[in-house]
Amino acid sequence: MKKILFIPFGLLSHYLRLLEFASILREISNYDGVFLSHPAYDVFIENRGFRTTVSLCFDFVERINDYATTFNFDWINIKFVSFVVNHLEKIIHTEKPDIIVSDTFLGVRIVAEKWDILHVALLNAYVTNHYACFRDVPYHHKAHRFKKYVNAKQWEALVRSVETLTLRKVHSPFRKIRKKYNLPLHQNLFDEFLGKINLICDDPQIFPLKKSLPQYHYIGPLLYQSNEIDMSLLDFVEKYRSRPMVYVTTGSSGRNIVPEILNPDEFDDVFFIISGAKYNHQKKNSIFRQFINFTSIQDKLKLIINHGGNGSMYQALNAGLPIISIPWNFEQEWNVQRFNQLGLCEIHYPSDSPQKLKVLIEKKIGSEANVHYKHKYDLASVKNTLKGLVFKLLN
Repeated sequence: MKKILFIPFGLLSHYLRLLEFASILREISNYDGVFLSHPAYDVFIENRGFRTTVSLCFDFVERINDYATTFNFDWINIKFVSFVVNHLEKIIHTEKPDIIVSDTFLGVRIVAEKWDILHVALLNAYVTNHYACFRDVPYHHKAHRFKKYVNAKQWEALVRSVETLTLRKVHSPFRKIRKKYNLPLHQNLFDEFLGKINLICDDPQIFPLKKSLPQYHYIGPLLYQSNEIDMSLLDFVEKYRSRPMVYVTTGSSGRNIVPEILNPDEFDDVFFIISGAKYNHQKKNSIFRQFINFTSIQDKLKLIINHGGNGSMYQALNAGLPIISIPWNFEQEWNVQRFNQLGLCEIHYPSDSPQKLKVLIEKKIGSEANVHYKHKYDLASVKNTLKGLVFKLLN
C-alpha cells in the first residue's frame, strides 16, 4: 500500500481542496494518507478519517495579512526557507512517504527532489510561468497610479519585466539552499510550487496556460463538500425566505468585510449570511457563522460577496450566482482581474466608498449573471478526470 503525505499551504481553502482531492483518491484506490497538521483545520481532516502529523508552527495567515497587502516579501528569506525545509525533512524521516502531494507550499519541491520522492503539486494556473494571461499590478500597489501615463502595450511590457525581476529576487534563498544540496537551481519563485506532476485546479477557459505541457493536467476546481447541517442557520433562511439573501465570505485570508466594509444594519429589506466569523451569533437581519456548509444554502441566495479567493470564486460560479469581490492582497486581485475581464464578477475595492457598495449590492441582487455556470464544477467531472491519472500513481 502506498503512503501519501499531504502538505497544504496554511490557509483553509488550500486545506479543504487538498482534503477533497485526498478523498477522491481514496474512492479510486486504497492508500495510507497523512496530512500536515494545522490546529485550526485538523477537525476537517479527522472528520474525513485521515491522520495528521506534526504542525509546521508557522502562522501563514499572519504573514498574508501583514505582508501581502503591502507587497513585502522580506519574510521569504534564508532563515524561513531553511526552517521549512528542515522541518519537512524531519516529517519525511518519520512518515517515510512514497508520494508527497502539496498545494502551493514553498519548500516542498526542494525536499522532494533531495530525497527523490514523487511530488504531485496542486496549484492554480496564474502561479506558474506558463500562464497565458496578464497579471496586472494590483490596484493597491503604489505603481498602479502610473498606469494612466502609458499605453496598454507599454504598461504590460513594463509590468512583466518588473515581475520577472521580483520573482527571481524573492527566489534567491531557494537558490542558495538548492546550491547547498546540489539541486537544480531553477529561475524564480513560481518554480518552487511545482512537482513532477502538476494538477491545475482551474477552468482552462478562465485561466489558460500558454501551451499544452505533458507534466500539467487540468483537473478543474476542487470544491469542498460538507455534510454538516446547521439547523439554526436553515431556520434563519426559511424564516426570511421572502427577503433577498446575500452570502458574505472572506475565507481565511480575507479581511473582515463585515463590519469594515459592509454594515448589514444599513439595509432594510436585505438579509445577510456571514461566514468566517469569530463566533456564531445573530442580529436582526444577519447571521454569523465560523463555518458554513455552502451547498445547504446556495439555492436560497441572490448574491455572493467574497474576498476574491480562488475557491470562493468557483464556489459562487458553481452556484450560478452574481458575485461582488472585495480583494485585499495581490493574489486575490489576480483572481478578480480575470473574472472581471470575463464579466463574471464586479469589483469593489476596500478604499471605495461604502455607499458605492450598497448601490452595487442593490443592483446585483437577483441578476441573471453566471447562471450558465451552475453545477459546472460539481465533483463528478473532477473524479472522471482523475481516475486514469491516479490509478497510475497508486498502483
